[in-house]
Amino acid sequence: MKTRNRCKNSRKSVRNTLEAGTYWPKSFAIFRRMTPFIFRRWVNLFRSILCFCIIVIFQTQASVVSFNEWTIGYDPFDADFSGTASADQATLLAASGEITAGTDIAYFSVNGATVESSSSGYGFSPSSSFSIAIDYDLSFSSANGVLGIGFGIGEGTSGDHSAGVGMLTYNGFPTSTFTAVGRVDGVNQSFSGNPPGSLGLAAALSGSLFVSYDAGSGDVTVGASHTKGASTASHTFTMSGIQNDWNEADLLASFFLRSESIPGVASGWSSGTVDAVFSNFRVQEGTPTVVPEPSDYVWVMLGCMGLFGLGHRLKRI
Repeated sequence: MKTRNRCKNSRKSVRNTLEAGTYWPKSFAIFRRMTPFIFRRWVNLFRSILCFCIIVIFQTQASVVSFNEWTIGYDPFDADFSGTASADQATLLAASGEITAGTDIAYFSVNGATVESSSSGYGFSPSSSFSIAIDYDLSFSSANGVLGIGFGIGEGTSGDHSAGVGMLTYNGFPTSTFTAVGRVDGVNQSFSGNPPGSLGLAAALSGSLFVSYDAGSGDVTVGASHTKGASTASHTFTMSGIQNDWNEADLLASFFLRSESIPGVASGWSSGTVDAVFSNFRVQEGTPTVVPEPSDYVWVMLGCMGLFGLGHRLKRI
């Protein structure tokens, strides 16, 4: 009888112990001790992934076709030049004041001097071909002087290695033809045509401008059309192999308004106002590179993981 009672009491004691949670098999006890550690690490991972996703979502919601993603620049600064931008269009303005010839205002697809030195925006890899286009519309009031507009690509905002298409106006009227312009090491290149680099299409106060880059040859082909929203240029000019003389850096896009001169006629912008409205930027071929590149987000995520881990360590101290 006593033995039976001892066994009964022993079973009861074990049952009470189990119910109280004070006895566990050794392997399960280790699991219980490890659970908070594992849980914290999963929480850290989840937070890091969430941080990464938020950054990517915000970046992908933006687009190079939105002018809110472009950055204004001056060379040099002149208070009579200004610009405004919305998602659909960007306007470059010249006020009624004298602006020295050679002064310009522009919008760039990145926020730094080069694609590589930028922290936001869009660029293009020189290893892949691409084609881009933009619409423009010029309106003048009491115009007096010479202004030009242009659209192009290059390795930096300085324009030392660049290529594009432009046109001039005098007293509010277009002059001559659309013209190709290319630079290597800051030097304007010489092209055939009359005037040199002429596309053979009369300049107009509205239309579309085009730039295409061929990665295989280094050719940059520029074009123009009198039709806004045109899918192809009516006239083109190719600067053969010009990119081969550059530095093989990533390429940015830009459009600008510039105070210019016509030898023997006029120099610079004197008075009046102009609104140069650029819209409908489109990538017709190729894919722009997001700045910073997606690989950079990995470092951001790792940084987030490190910060969350540090936070947990500080809580434990």
